[in-house]
Amino acid sequence: MEASSDVVSISQKDFLNGPVVLDKPGVYQLVEDIIFQPIRDPINSRVHRSGWAFAISIASSDVRLDLNGYTLQQGLSQQLLVRFFSTILIGDAFFQSRAQGPFDMGGSVCLSNIEIMNGVLNKSSHFHIFSPCSSHVYIHDIYFKNFEVAAIQINQAEHVNISSC
Repeated sequence: MEASSDVVSISQKDFLNGPVVLDKPGVYQLVEDIIFQPIRDPINSRVHRSGWAFAISIASSDVRLDLNGYTLQQGLSQQLLVRFFSTILIGDAFFQSRAQGPFDMGGSVCLSNIEIMNGVLNKSSHFHIFSPCSSHVYIHDIYFKNFEVAAIQINQAEHVNISSC
């Protein structure tokens, strides 16, 4: 990821070895269409404690993710291999409690002031946007397509605004 004038650019090369984790407050922007199809084996070389069950993790409060008119999607072989997947995870794990879920998928903190905007989320074997707990979330101008379970699932949500989707 490259930062320029307070905006961090995200490109396809950032996903070659696994998911992208946005762990600092700031503005992040796609600069091209992204197909999440990492080169390394997601089963035998976990990059993150949740494996490769997401393409982007927003792991900090005060984050704006601008898809910038581009498409973010799960690649076909990744989609066939990883059946529990979220294109964008708001949090650093899928469950709040460490006692929940398989292989240490718990322990996420609640995040706030998250904005996801302006693009297409295509192809997901499960969710496009998932959060175990968050507040003050604004999702807008997103076109959701080809998901198998739900476009958005936000648990323990407060002050969520979804518009023009």
